[in-house]
Amino acid sequence: MATSGAADATQVHTHLCYSELGEVLPAIDALDADVTSVEAARSRIEILDDLHTAG
Repeated sequence: MATSGAADATQVHTHLCYSELGEVLPAIDALDADVTSVEAARSRIEILDDLHTAG
């Protein structure tokens, strides 16, 4: 809902810190964000499995 009214020319960015990415990845994908950044240093990059599965 937060990005639904954004014009096509508006660049949408999203950032996640220390989240359970696998649980929210479908919602993040539905945002149709132009840029997504994820902080994963403390999780030992465990999100790669979730990204690989989704990709």
